[in-house]
Amino acid sequence: MKILITGGAGFIGSHIAEHYTQKGAEVFIFDNLSRAQYTLKKGTVRDYNWNYLENYPSIARIPGDIRDFEALEAAAQGVEIIFNCAAQTQINASIADPIEDISTNIMGTFNILELARRLPQKPIIIHCSTSRIYGINVNRLKSIEDGDILRFADNSVKNGISEDFPLDGHGHTPFGVSKLAADIYMQEYAHLYGLKIGVFRLSTVYGPRQFGLEEQGWIARLLLDTLLGRPAALYGAGTQTRDPLFVTDMIAAFEAFIESEIHQGVFNLGGGMNNLLSPLRLLEILTEKTGARSAPNFHPPQPYDPKIYYADISKARKLLNWKPSISIDQGLNLMIEWVNENKNLFS
Repeated sequence: MKILITGGAGFIGSHIAEHYTQKGAEVFIFDNLSRAQYTLKKGTVRDYNWNYLENYPSIARIPGDIRDFEALEAAAQGVEIIFNCAAQTQINASIADPIEDISTNIMGTFNILELARRLPQKPIIIHCSTSRIYGINVNRLKSIEDGDILRFADNSVKNGISEDFPLDGHGHTPFGVSKLAADIYMQEYAHLYGLKIGVFRLSTVYGPRQFGLEEQGWIARLLLDTLLGRPAALYGAGTQTRDPLFVTDMIAAFEAFIESEIHQGVFNLGGGMNNLLSPLRLLEILTEKTGARSAPNFHPPQPYDPKIYYADISKARKLLNWKPSISIDQGLNLMIEWVNENKNLFS
């Protein structure tokens, strides 16, 4: 089996690459390394995931940008599956430079779709979409406090946000809009050209080899703050609630779709209503687990940050026979172990 992973040097992409090479697949990762500049500033350590994958001889690392159709085409010859993990993912960057955001998230995605349409083998596509396509409409829903987390009080979303949640009439940020456009393009190419495409709207995905950027990877960021004795930046009351999903559970959902008879599907993916977490609650758990403590440093709420989001994962349960298998407790233990083994990366 031959696989292409765009954005393969990123957190999600590198885990997919490792998973499939361990299963005997021939894996090609295609990445422009643009995210590396935001992670670590220590020479070659900056490109940690790219260098890490060098440990696997069956993984070919191809520098390239999804906006370059010819380079993408050269990398994709003979591939049976394309995982599209490449994107401009920073909300503030999308607001500051929406043209760059559109260029990567829409035109880059379009290149992948056109390539798949033209290739004779018609590869399966797994597209990493985002819960941010739902915008701030979720803030209109009533919620109730449950200790340091929030839960939806509205019966219409008692199990979380489903795939048919309204998308119109509210703000999304340019990032949310570009990802929504890419999401819909994926669906359209599946319907119009007969491609097998799975669109997965992801929320908080976490696990080892995540470096805790300010706008992303908040679980990793707060873990590093705790273990390194740094103050923890919290926004608003620190009770923004999400449903974290461990990265291997995400891959299991992707694999279930690939192996299914389903031709096209859109799935909200997360830990679900039984795996809820807020920054405040996470800091408490980390102190319990490590004995270390990070002092909260409160900032004003971020205007486009939903106060609560968790996915209704019933569609994935039903159609893919999938459910999360790694609890938050187990996932955090694995992350703590990885950070403790790699403290030299952060000192």
